[in-house]
Amino acid sequence: MKCTGRHAAGATFCAVLFALGSVSAFSAAVEVPGDRAWTDTGIDLAEGETFRVEARGKVEITHPRRAGRDGFERLVGPEGTYLYETAVKDRAFPLPAAEGGPSPCYALIGRIGADGAPFLVGRERRMTAPTAGRLHLGINDFDVADNTGAFTARIDAGGAAGRPASEPDDVVHRAVDLPEGRPVQDANVVILYVDGLRYDVLREMAFSGHLPAIKEIFFDRGTDFASAFAGFPSSTLASNGTMYTGMFANRSGIKGNNWFDRRRRTGGTYLEPFGATVAADRMRPAGLRALGTALKRGFRALTPRGRARNAADREEEIPLLQDYVRRAGMEYYSTIAPILPLSPPNRYEVDGATVVPPFRMHRAADYADEINLRYGLDLVIQPDARLMNFWFPGVDSACHESPRAQFGGGRRPLRALDRAVAAIAAELNRKKLRDRTYLILLADHGTAGGRTGLIHKVDIARDLFFRPDTGLGVNVRWYDDGYLSAEASGEGFAYMDHGEGECSVYLPHASIDSGDWLRRNTLCELRRYRLGGEAGEVDLVERMLAWDLGDADPFPGRIGGRPFGQVLVKLDDRRAAVFGQGGAQAVIEREPAGRHRWRYRYLPSTMIDCTPAGAVRREGGAGKDPFDYLDAGMEAAWMGEFHSEREWLEATKYCLYPDAVVSVAAQLFWDGPMAAREARFSPDMILCAAPGWAFEPPGEPSGAHGYLTYESAHIPFLVAGPNVRGGIVVTNAVRTADLVPTVLDLLGIRFDPERFDGKPVKGFLKAEGEEKPPRPGESLQALLAKLPYGAAEPDAADIRADYARRVEERRPGYLVPDARYRGHDLQDPKDVHVIGANLFGVLNREVLTDLDNLYDLVHTGDRKRPLASGIRKLIEGYDALPDRYPKERVRELLFALQIPEVTIGEVPSAIFLSWTGLAGRGVVFRACLLLKWIEHLFSDMDAAILYPAGSPKVRLVSNANYLFGGMRATLDAVSWGATYYIGNALYDGVYRVEKWHERSVRARRGHQGPAPAWPPGPSAAGEDPPGQ
Repeated sequence: MKCTGRHAAGATFCAVLFALGSVSAFSAAVEVPGDRAWTDTGIDLAEGETFRVEARGKVEITHPRRAGRDGFERLVGPEGTYLYETAVKDRAFPLPAAEGGPSPCYALIGRIGADGAPFLVGRERRMTAPTAGRLHLGINDFDVADNTGAFTARIDAGGAAGRPASEPDDVVHRAVDLPEGRPVQDANVVILYVDGLRYDVLREMAFSGHLPAIKEIFFDRGTDFASAFAGFPSSTLASNGTMYTGMFANRSGIKGNNWFDRRRRTGGTYLEPFGATVAADRMRPAGLRALGTALKRGFRALTPRGRARNAADREEEIPLLQDYVRRAGMEYYSTIAPILPLSPPNRYEVDGATVVPPFRMHRAADYADEINLRYGLDLVIQPDARLMNFWFPGVDSACHESPRAQFGGGRRPLRALDRAVAAIAAELNRKKLRDRTYLILLADHGTAGGRTGLIHKVDIARDLFFRPDTGLGVNVRWYDDGYLSAEASGEGFAYMDHGEGECSVYLPHASIDSGDWLRRNTLCELRRYRLGGEAGEVDLVERMLAWDLGDADPFPGRIGGRPFGQVLVKLDDRRAAVFGQGGAQAVIEREPAGRHRWRYRYLPSTMIDCTPAGAVRREGGAGKDPFDYLDAGMEAAWMGEFHSEREWLEATKYCLYPDAVVSVAAQLFWDGPMAAREARFSPDMILCAAPGWAFEPPGEPSGAHGYLTYESAHIPFLVAGPNVRGGIVVTNAVRTADLVPTVLDLLGIRFDPERFDGKPVKGFLKAEGEEKPPRPGESLQALLAKLPYGAAEPDAADIRADYARRVEERRPGYLVPDARYRGHDLQDPKDVHVIGANLFGVLNREVLTDLDNLYDLVHTGDRKRPLASGIRKLIEGYDALPDRYPKERVRELLFALQIPEVTIGEVPSAIFLSWTGLAGRGVVFRACLLLKWIEHLFSDMDAAILYPAGSPKVRLVSNANYLFGGMRATLDAVSWGATYYIGNALYDGVYRVEKWHERSVRARRGHQGPAPAWPPGPSAAGEDPPGQ
C-alpha cells in the first residue's frame, strides 16, 4: 500500500509507520461526503494486499418532499439501511439493493480503480485486494445530489489491518453437556412467530448491524438453536398445525394450506379471511359447533356411559397450545394467527382499519406486521397474561412478491420487525413483566430463492396435466379455479392442491372417467392409469419424472430442465415409496415404538414395482437415493435399521433434505383420530418440486417455500429471558413440534409427554449457581460451514436484470401468463370484497389517529402525531408517580374506556344501540373490559380484607366474579359470533356471485381453458411440439 500524498477532497490525514526499516503498517482517515458518488482516498493498493476499513458518521437521505412518511430511515450510518422508501425499490443502485438486493441502501461502498467493481464496506470490512489500483469509497445511492452529512473511514493495512472483527467463536455447545436449570416462578412466555424467516439471513443482518434489538436480546443474551426445522410441506398451515399442537401432520390433520374432500368432490383453503377459525375447527370444535358440542356433552354427562363417551371424544380432539394454557387457569392473548379459534379477536378490525391507509384494503397484507404490533402492544401484552403470541407475516408476504425474496425486498420488513421487537421489549418493561418473561423467536418455514438465482415458475396444472398435445389432456380443478375443456377426455378431472414446493394430486380410481373418488389409487394403479381417448394407460410416476422443459429454460444447465424432484406415494399403513430423478428410489418403512411413537428406516432401492397380482416389490443395493443421503456419506446399513424420529433428525440435520424421512411419513400417513379422515382427504400422490422450481402460475419471479430442501425447512429458534444462557449456540436439532411442550414446561403446566411428537427444548436455562457454561466442543465458524445453504456469499450481481434479459430473448411458452378473466381477486381494488372492506375500514378508523394524520399532512418532516404523543406522555407521567398512588386500577379503567380508540363509526353504532338495543362490537368490547376491571377490583377488595389474616384462596366479595366472568365470556362469544357468521355469510355470498359471473364471462369468450390461445412450449422430451 502507498499513500500518494495527493489527498482527494475529504481525506483528512495520511500516516505511515515504519518498522525494521520497511513499511509494515499504514493508517489513514478519509472523509466520505454523502453528496459525492465516489471519493478518491489517495491510497494505492497492491494486488493481494490485505486492508481494513472501519467507518462511522451519518448521512441524511432526503429523497421525498416530506421525509419520514413511508416508515423509512433517512438518517443512516455506514452500514446503510434496509428501511428504504418504497418509491426507490426498483431503482438501480451501484451495488444491487432494495428489490435488487442483497446490499443495504445508502451504505458505505468501495472499489479499486476507477472502473473497478463495487463492493460493500459497511461499518467494517477486512479484505484482500483482488487487483492493484486506487481505493475509492462512496455511497450506495443512485442519486447523491440531495444527501447531506458524511462518513469518516479509517483505512488500515499491513500490521495495522489486524484480524477481522467477527462473532465470538467459542459459543457452541451440545445440550447434553449443559446442566439444566429451572424456569423462574410464575413465568410468562412471549412467542414471536415470524413467517418464512431464514436463519442465515437473520444471523447475517443481526451481526452486520441491521437488527440491533434482535442481536442484543436473542443472540447476545439468548440461546440460539442453530439446527431447527419445519416439517413437510414447509408451508404456513401445515407448519402451524404442528407448531401449535405439538403433533406431526399425521395426527394434527392439517396437511397443507388447502384441502380436498373426495366424498363431496370439492376443495377449499384456509388462506381466507375466516380460515384461521376453520383450521382450528378441523382439530376440535370451535364457534357454534363448540356450543353444540358442549350442550351435547352436558346431556351425556348425566349417565356413566355418556361420561365415558365424553372422555373418549376429548381424547380424539387435538387441543391447541392455548387450550392447555386456559385449562390450567392461565390467560392467553394473541394477535391474529393462521390457526386461531374466535378469529379475528375483539378490536382487531379497529387497529387494522386505522393502520391501513384509506381505500388500500387490497394491500392490507403489506401492513399486517404493523397491525399486529399495534394490536399486540395494547391487547396481547397484558399484566394478567401468561402466554402472549405475536404473528409477523410481513417477511413472507414480501418474499412472495420480491424476485430475490430475503436477498431483496424481503429484508425491508425484517428490519422493521427489529423495531417491533424493541417495542415489545419496551412494553414488557413498562408493564413490569420483562424480568419473568421468556421470549421465543421462531419461524414456521424458511424461504428458497434469491441467493444466487431466481425461482423458476411453472404451471404444472396447465402445461402438463391439462395440455392436450404434449401433456395428459385432462381437465383440472383446484380450490377456486380450474382448466376445463370440451376437448379433454371425458368428464372426469384431476384435482390439484398445489403450493410452490409441492403438489398433492387427487384422481378418480383407476381411470380419469371412472367417477369413483372414494378409493385412493395404489402405486400399481398409478403406474397403469387410464386417461381415456387415445392416451390409453400411462405410468404417471414415470411421466411426472420424465417431464423436461429442456431448452425452454432461460437458464439451461443452471438448475436442470426437470421441474419434479421426487414423487411420493403411500404403499400401505407402514410403507411409502419415494421416486427421484435418475432412477433413484427408496422405501420409507415404520414400526410402532410405543404410544403415538414410530421408528423408521429408509431403504434405497434399485427397483420398486408391482407384480401382476398387484403387490409391491422392491430390490435393494442402490448406489443412490432420492434424498441424496448416500452422497452425503450416510451408511446404507444404518439407514436400513429402524431409528427413532429424533435420531433421524440428528442424523440428517446437515443434509440437503433434513428430516425428510420423518416429515414425508407424517405427511403421507394418517394416525389416531385422523385415520378416519384418510379415505376422504388423502391424495393419490405428492409431487415435490426440484430445487430452483416452483409450482406456480407464471408471473414475476419471487421467493417460494413448501419444499423438502434445507433452504425451505431450516428455521431460526432462539430463546431469551431470565436465567437464560446468553450468547451461546446449541447444536442439538429441534423441530417446530417442540414449541408446545417447551412453552408448557416454562409455564409450569404439567402434561403427558406421550401426547406430543415434540419434546421440551433443553440447554438454554442456567443451572443454579452457574456463571459460565462448560467449555464448548465445536467452533461457531465450523458449525456455520456445515449448514448446506450452498454458496458462501449471496450473488451481488443484478440477477433480476439477467433473468429479464434471458426470458425476453427466449420467450419460453411456460412463462406465458394465464390471461383469463377473473371475477374474484383480492389484489384488485375494484373487487367487490375489497370495496366492501374499504367502506367498512373507513367506519372503523380511529378519530384521534386521523386527526393526527391531518396535522402531519400539512407539516413537513417526520410524523409528529401530537395527540397520540400527548396521551403517551400523560401515561408515562402517571406511571412515574410514586407507587402509593392506585395506579394499576386507574390505568386499567382508562384502558377499558378505550377513549383513544373511538372510531368514526361509533356514532352510528350508538344510534343503532339506542334504537334497537343491540350493541356494536366496539361497545361490547368496552363492556367486556369494564367487567374485567370490576373482577380485578373485587379481587383487590378480598385481598385487602382477607389476605392479611387468611389464605389467598378464600373468597368473599370476589365470588361475584363468577357472574361477571360468565357475562364477559357470553358477550365476547356473541359479539365474535355475529361478526364471524354474518361476515362469513356475506363474504361467501359475494364470492359465489363473483365466481358465477367469472364462469359466464369465460363461457362467452371460450376461455374455460388457458386463454387467449395455447402458449408455445416444450414437449416432454424438451422439443417444441409439432406445428408450433
